Amino acid sequence: MIGAAIFPLKRWLAALVAAGFVANSLAADWQPSPGRGPASARSVKQSARIPPGKAVVSSTPASKDEVKAPPEVEETEELSPIELTAGEEPEIFEAALPAVPGADDETSAETSVSEDKGPAALDPKGNSVPLEDASPVPLFQHLWGESSLDWVFRDGADGLGSFSMKNASSRELDFFDDPSKFTGDFRYGLHFLSGPDQPDMPPRLYDLYWNVRWLQHLGDGWGFDANFDLGLFTDFEDSVREGWRFPGRALGFWKLNGEEGPSPITLTAGIEYFDMDNIGVLPAGGVILQPDEDTRLELYFPRPQAKFRIQDDEKDEVWWYVRGDLIGSAWAMERTTGNADVANLLERRVSIGLETKSKEAEGHTSFIELGYLFHRELEYRSGVGSRDLGDTLTFRFGSRY
Repeated sequence: MIGAAIFPLKRWLAALVAAGFVANSLAADWQPSPGRGPASARSVKQSARIPPGKAVVSSTPASKDEVKAPPEVEETEELSPIELTAGEEPEIFEAALPAVPGADDETSAETSVSEDKGPAALDPKGNSVPLEDASPVPLFQHLWGESSLDWVFRDGADGLGSFSMKNASSRELDFFDDPSKFTGDFRYGLHFLSGPDQPDMPPRLYDLYWNVRWLQHLGDGWGFDANFDLGLFTDFEDSVREGWRFPGRALGFWKLNGEEGPSPITLTAGIEYFDMDNIGVLPAGGVILQPDEDTRLELYFPRPQAKFRIQDDEKDEVWWYVRGDLIGSAWAMERTTGNADVANLLERRVSIGLETKSKEAEGHTSFIELGYLFHRELEYRSGVGSRDLGDTLTFRFGSRY
């Protein structure tokens, strides 16, 4: 019984002895030769001394266990063996390596990308951008967001003057699929009036509204531009409910020479809605073009503009411009008699200005402008006190975005 119990134990001991013998043999085969480190260490040390693009011939051939035999290739001229003494560095020679396109030229990739983008175009703010990144056409730079301080000088004792603070900067609406085509923001204006004594006007008027713009490119140079204001224009007295207005515009445009035209030429047509008692809907349209990099023409009714670049350096671009505007405003107000009324003010303005476009703060433009107001009409909804106002000057400065 004891022998029967010992016999299985002998078999396990024999198996363990055999496994140990095999492991010892394998360890002996992988043991490095005296005076030599592991192959990986040698290759690391050797590669650290070899410049890029060069090859080295080692004095010690690799063992059959370290590398595999290369595939059969066409016979070439045999090289004589190289013998090195102890401490001697291996000989380094130039190797005929295949050229890699663009490996020695860091700008080659950038050049190929820029060449594929095609000619430059202008975005709606007038910036030069690659065509594939450009908005469809350069539409109405001066109709984008604007923050300004405006002075209108009073034209005599019975005239109407004002000081106004306006903020109309734009931001993207992020809840649409393509927010770059949608902008919207809360805008405001505060007007401090001076006169007229007769007919009466309140000392302060307010503009509080939400602006939404949708600029959409439909392809092949076609697109549309819709811009509307939704808000209150009032003195915030008892007549507030009459101060709701919804002015805006809806325009279609067509870029004549397509997406790859060297000089953008755009036709546009549509309507502008003033939402006033004395003026409602007007036809709008014209042509927008840029004959060269230093000239931009917006021959558009009712707001034409011509711009000319006079300076261009690393930090800024400086343009001077002449522009015409048809300005329509209306406010719900309370007369001195206590009656609610609505005042409609329609003015024409011709102005000359200077604007500086920063290249460091992209999209930011500061301006200063002197204008002439003429053919000014003040009309009340009640008809009491409506009159024509005298011509006057206006001075403005601020920022456009």
